[in-house]
Amino acid sequence: MIDYYKILGVKTTASQAEIKSAYRKLARKNHPDLNKNSQAARDFDLVSKAYHTLIDPQERAYYDEQLKAQKNRSYSILDSNNPHAKRARNLAVQAKWDRLVDEVLETRSVAGALRPSHGCEQHGHPNQLVNHAISAP
Repeated sequence: MIDYYKILGVKTTASQAEIKSAYRKLARKNHPDLNKNSQAARDFDLVSKAYHTLIDPQERAYYDEQLKAQKNRSYSILDSNNPHAKRARNLAVQAKWDRLVDEVLETRSVAGALRPSHGCEQHGHPNQLVNHAISAP
């Protein structure tokens, strides 16, 4: 996750006025019309994204929550909300369920094969798995 506070050069406790002031300075410095450097356009876009995220109270609260959560745990791409990460999480969950189902089915088939046989249904013992052919009269 990109730290928008670092991009704008403000503290996490910065007021909206401080955020706006930092944005204006960086926007003037990196604006594509004023700076012909190819990196300047990318920097301007990043500064704009940082500003628009931090200036909106709801966006900023959500961003702060995500930033705090990331700092409290080790980062994994699987924690991202990006669609590819969501697909990877879904595949991981599906693989886990597939392994569990396979394990249950294997356990049942092994248990069924180990069941003792004492005869067959034809002779009054229902535990036998072998079928006898009935001979025609």
